[in-house]
Amino acid sequence: MSQPKKLGRFGGFTLLEMLFTIFILGIIVAVATSYVLHYMRKTYDAEAINTAKNFYSVAIAYFSDREPIINIDLNDKSTYPYGFQREDRIICSGGMSYLQNGVINSTATFSHERSINVFTLSDIGKVTKASP
Repeated sequence: MSQPKKLGRFGGFTLLEMLFTIFILGIIVAVATSYVLHYMRKTYDAEAINTAKNFYSVAIAYFSDREPIINIDLNDKSTYPYGFQREDRIICSGGMSYLQNGVINSTATFSHERSINVFTLSDIGKVTKASP
């Protein structure tokens, strides 16, 4: 008696196995993308905060060398103190004033063009997230 031929399976994967693998990979990509976007936003915010802190440091040094009643307008680059540079992707508004009695008045805000967060610079140099 001869043995019947085995039909056997061709080497490879079934359609169901391929669909399951693609489904799992899709979930992994979705989760990874959300993490990457979260860290990109944190990087953008950190750049805006660092620009605000740099502006405060340079402005204080600038005020110490000048007469009182000085205004720095962040919308006008010609009034920037020497040494302060900002990237074009950082959006600045408001300004800072040094009054006769030595009081510093700050209305400066900073944000990154790719972030929805806005940060305010206080009179004492503290950077806080503004309310939406």
